[in-house]
Amino acid sequence: MSRLPDFELRLHPRARRVTLRINPGRGLTVTAPPGFDPAKLPAILEARKDWIEHHLARLARRGQDPGAAAALPDAIELRALGQTWQVARIERPGRPALRQNGPDRLLLAGPEDEADALRSLLLDWLRAAARQHLTPWLRDLAKQSNLTFSHLTIRAQKSRWGSCTAKHGISLNCKLLFLPPDLCRYVMLHELCHTRHLDHSEAYWKLVYAVEPRCHALDKSLRQAWKWVPAWAA
Repeated sequence: MSRLPDFELRLHPRARRVTLRINPGRGLTVTAPPGFDPAKLPAILEARKDWIEHHLARLARRGQDPGAAAALPDAIELRALGQTWQVARIERPGRPALRQNGPDRLLLAGPEDEADALRSLLLDWLRAAARQHLTPWLRDLAKQSNLTFSHLTIRAQKSRWGSCTAKHGISLNCKLLFLPPDLCRYVMLHELCHTRHLDHSEAYWKLVYAVEPRCHALDKSLRQAWKWVPAWAA
């Protein structure tokens, strides 16, 4: 590595080892235990050079800038639902809090230096919204396509839109709400088809095509879908 990449070093009291994370808007974050010697960082980053370059390239392919400021949002556009929520901020001491403040309005309250905690509250809200809206949507799609699933789990993954288990349990990423409706719907159909075929065999794709004839075009669009996810939620 010709030079050290830009990074933020955090000493965390519960850290047991050095870990690296790369997120849009925050770039490279190095978390280390208390008492860590920063002089060791060049060797650690050099050893993880391939990992760092791979993840920076993946963000670039998604159209996400690791150096762009991941500011807390003034508005949250849930394209899959056709909703836009306005987000108001109140800077005040004390524990960060989030509450609904009228139709399609959220109020974030807390100190300026608690941005991570405020983002976590927004992600919790996003997971709850996904659970509320994606659950009935998935049930309707299952009924329409004559497919069944055992249960739905909502997560906030950084690299997967969804998955299906051998016992027909489906997991969906709450960030699907940022996608256009047709892509969100396609992911759910994609996972429902895995309840019949866990692999990506010819039989699987025949089933996907039967329930969604535009599957190949949608699948291609999905490869670039992370561009819809705002930096604060990535």
